[in-house]
Amino acid sequence: MKLIIDIDEMEYSLLKECAKSENYSAITRIIANGIPYEERPKGEWIKEPNGRTTDIYRCSVCKRSIMLCKGANLTNYPFCHCGADMGGNKNDK
Repeated sequence: MKLIIDIDEMEYSLLKECAKSENYSAITRIIANGIPYEERPKGEWIKEPNGRTTDIYRCSVCKRSIMLCKGANLTNYPFCHCGADMGGNKNDK
């Protein structure tokens, strides 16, 4: 049996993270009730020193990083790979 659901990329990445950690109760809750937005962690992109033509920003929640061209706008990255809401960014340009 296949379950086909219509979800966006952010919801899919959150489901993937839950599956990796084998958090099946969270997966069941998400499928049954939708993404619990109030339960999303709040994070921010932390700029790391880099002497190159790129900027590296690390998630304050999961510590994953993204690499952007110098001067790129962080508003294009409102969520991290882990699903954290990066809305409270101090580093927005």
